[in-house]
Amino acid sequence: MPITMDTESLHKSFQGLDEQFDLVMIAERFDESLILLKHLMCWTTQDITNIKLNFRPRNRNETASQKTKMKLRKQNYYDAMLYDYFSGIFNHKVNEFGKERMQKEVYELRQANRELLNKCVFKELVEWDAEANSRWENRK
Repeated sequence: MPITMDTESLHKSFQGLDEQFDLVMIAERFDESLILLKHLMCWTTQDITNIKLNFRPRNRNETASQKTKMKLRKQNYYDAMLYDYFSGIFNHKVNEFGKERMQKEVYELRQANRELLNKCVFKELVEWDAEANSRWENRK
């Protein structure tokens, strides 16, 4: 039998979680989440640079219909409520941080991420000696 909660109890549970965590990161707003984390932890941009591996790029042709979205929200009601609650708090934190400031810092983070990616990929290519590692070259 599924567990049911009234809206007031649900919000009290969410408030309890909110008191436990200083920041709940939002996956689809990962860069903004990292910026807020950076300031919370007194880190630098270099501390949060990252290379995305094993991620699926968004394909604009794979958008779910409104009917499908509503069905999923209904089936995942408590998850959707939790997401909505913390998404609202996240939006509030971004507004407090400043939207223009956030855009600037996200841009800087993405630049640093590109530099890191170029540096790592270039370094790996330079270290890999194509002739020495060629199956054809070693057949003498």
